[in-house]
Order: sequence, then structure tokens, then C-alpha cells
Amino acid sequence: MAKALPDLAKESFGLAAAAASTPRRKYSNGLAQLDQALRRGLGAVAAGSGGYAEFIEGVRYPVGARVAMPLSLVVEHPENPRVYFDAAEQAELEASLSAIGQQEAAKVFYDEKQQRFVLKAGHRRCRGLANLGHPTILVEVVEHKAGLQFFREARDMNAQAKGQHHLDDAVRFPEQMKAHRMDGKSFAKAMGLSESEVSKRVKIGTLPREILDELASTVGAFGVDACYWLAVIADRYEDKGLDLVRKLVPQIRARRVSNRRLQEIAKGSQAGDMPAEQSKRQSPERRCELKGAGNGVLKAFPNRLEFSLVDVEPSMRDQLFDRLEKLFKAEGLLGGAGSKPTAAGTRAPASQSTSRGPKASQGTRGGKAPQAPRRKASAK
Repeated sequence: MAKALPDLAKESFGLAAAAASTPRRKYSNGLAQLDQALRRGLGAVAAGSGGYAEFIEGVRYPVGARVAMPLSLVVEHPENPRVYFDAAEQAELEASLSAIGQQEAAKVFYDEKQQRFVLKAGHRRCRGLANLGHPTILVEVVEHKAGLQFFREARDMNAQAKGQHHLDDAVRFPEQMKAHRMDGKSFAKAMGLSESEVSKRVKIGTLPREILDELASTVGAFGVDACYWLAVIADRYEDKGLDLVRKLVPQIRARRVSNRRLQEIAKGSQAGDMPAEQSKRQSPERRCELKGAGNGVLKAFPNRLEFSLVDVEPSMRDQLFDRLEKLFKAEGLLGGAGSKPTAAGTRAPASQSTSRGPKASQGTRGGKAPQAPRRKASAK
């Protein structure tokens, strides 16, 4: 077991005193031993700039030591719970490191086989410092727990820092379950997660790696449910399923397909049958009900604006028409010379038009002749 810092310092200073009292004729390198022992003792307990001790070769730093360590001695853990690193987030982190330096220590433990310090948390910081050409990284030595316990602790650290995504889990969970020969229930218990969380992520992991990579490139657009239903679709429709998933991915990214629609596609047909194409009818992004002097609705769609108003008095109708016409003109939307009376605006009285016989009611509903607009404005 690693010794505490005070014990290490006490032992080092004891060695230094012994080396100093040893006759030089017996140990010709006594002074060198003294210097080395003193440096070890002081280096292990004395915090340097920013509260981190200067690294000394050969010192076995115990748990709790905070050291400015050469990057060359720090390696990534092969079972790092993180798989995907967002390029934009990494660039933002590197800009921060360049501006204000490293603010939080990476967590490392010593590996006897590699004779290197292995990262438990702080992989992004390590990559960022390496990309910036920094020679050292600030670390805190932590206890190493092997196997699944390490994986859980490392993942929990990432989750607390909001650096763990469901797509990372989709890759790593099946690997860990296979390595430790665990089913979903026992793995969920060991990880402190619900069975539902684990099963969804394992299902997502059945997607081909190329599709997972594509989803991870814009992970913000693909939540757990969206990824899960894509995996169900890929499995349900067999060979055609992956082609359908590839078509759905850009539509989800553009927010043209909802999770509910994905669920309908996944559940709506028998296995092997492709679902019907999604309706092209658009839903309004904004909607405003009109009440009072008239009844109507104002709707805003992605590429158009719709407005209708009924049961309005003629005077109010004309006022609104004039105001809208002026607004369209000010915005450069009015076509031609503006509004002009239509044929309906100069039509004969109703008593004369009805004398034409049966043709007057042609195309009517409920015995009433359709009304044409009195004025028409053309908007580009």
C-alpha cells in the first residue's frame, strides 16, 4: 500500500540523515545519496507553483499527491468510457487552456506494467494540452480500482462533468457486459442505472459503427429515444432497415422527423414491410387565433404565412385591407401597382343576377351564390 505523504517525507529525511553520517571512505557517493534523498522528501510534500509539486523521477507518488507531471508519462486508459469527442467542444476547451491554463487536475494512477501514469479522468484536457504543445499536465494521483469498478467510477466522473453521452455507452456497455459475462439486469445494478437505461443503450449499440459515428458527429440532434427507435427500425426491417435509417438521419438532424414519427415507423408495419411515406402536410410553427370584430386565424409555416378572417364588418374589412396593403408595400412585397377592383366590385345587384336562371346558382352550396373578393392585392 502506498505511504502517506508525511510518512514518505519522514523516511526520505531519515535516509538523508543516515547518508550524511556515513563515512565517505565506505560510501563514496554519500553526498549524492544525501542530495537525492532530500530532493525526494521535499518534492513529495512541498507544493510548487499553483499547489502542485514538481515531478521528480523515481518518486512513487502516493494517493492524494498533486504533481505537475510530464505529458510523456501519462497515457490514456484503453477502457475509457468516453468514445466520442466533439470537435467543437475540444476546440473550445483548447481555447480555454490557452487563455487561462489548466484549472482542474486530471486523475491518474500508476501502472506497474507500463511504468506510466494512466488517466482515470481528464482525457480531453490531456489531448488539449498535447495539441497545444504543453510539456506538462497537472494531475492528482488517485486509487486504482480494476475491472468494472474502475469503469463505473470513470463514467460517473464523466457524467458529473456532462462529458458522457448515450452513444459512448452504446459502444462501451456491450463490451463491458461481454468482458465480465453479465446480463443487462446485473450490469445495470453494478453501474447504478435502471434496466431501461441499459437496455436502450445496448439496443443503440446494435447499429453499425459507421452509423453511430454519423450520429455522434452531431450528438445534440439525436437523443436517447431517437437513437433507440433508429436501432429498432434497423432491426425490424432487416436489410431495408439500414437504408431507411440512413434516409432518416438527415431528416432528424433537420428536425423534420419527430420521435413520435420514428416510433410509428418502428411499430406501424409488419416486419419486412416498408412504412408509408411521411405526409408532406406541414404543421404551423406559430398560430394565433383572431377573435372580436371577426373570427379567424394567423398561421406561420416554415416557408409561408397564412391569414384568414370571416364575419367581419365591411368597414373593418376595408381598414384592415388598406393597412396590410401598406405593410406589404413598405416591405417590398407588393406586386404591380397595388390593389384594384375586381369584377365582383362592380357586379350588378343580386336581383338582376338571379334573373339569369339556373346558371346563377351553379357551383353553390346551400342555395347561396359564392362571393368573389371586392378588391385584390398581389403580393410577390
